[in-house]
Parts: sequence; structure tokens; C-alpha cells
Amino acid sequence: MNKDEILMKSRQEYQKEDEREIYITTQGFMYGAVGMAIVFFILVFIKLFLKEQRIDDILAMYAAFLFAHYVYKYRMDKVHKNIYPMLCWGICVILNLIVFIWKG
Repeated sequence: MNKDEILMKSRQEYQKEDEREIYITTQGFMYGAVGMAIVFFILVFIKLFLKEQRIDDILAMYAAFLFAHYVYKYRMDKVHKNIYPMLCWGICVILNLIVFIWKG
């Protein structure tokens, strides 16, 4: 084996590991997002129906997560279909923070 063949095999091995790491990280974030959504809905249920409190604070956090998700998707893919949900969730974050601060 010459030097070029060794380098090619080495790159192929690292590429497989990189794809595996990317897959694991992506799946980890996916499970984290699902877990956060479940906790979000539990907190909404508790605050609205059991304690009768407002939900502006946790709604702003959840909307901020979705806003950041669509900002990243748009920056990476440049697909225009991500602009609308990005703007909607961004407005939702701003409005919820305003209501949270204003109503105290």
C-alpha cells in the first residue's frame, strides 16, 4: 500500500465515525425536543387547570426553542419555506415576553 491508499482508507474510516456522531447527536436532540414538549404540556396543564396561573413564561421558552430551530434550518438550507414559521415563532416569543413583563 502506498501513501495515498493509506490516506484514503483513513479518511473513509473517519467519515463513517463522523456520520455516526452526527446521527447520534441529531437523534439526541430529537428525543430532547420530544421530552421538552411533553414537560411543556404537563406544565401548561398544571398551571392552567390546577393552579389557574398564566403560561406566558413557559410558552415564550417553548416558542424560543422552535424559533431557534427554524432560524438554524433556514441558515443551513436556505429553503424559503422555513421563513414563515421562523417569523411566526419569533413574533410569538416577542409577544409572550411583552405580556409576561407587562402583566408581571
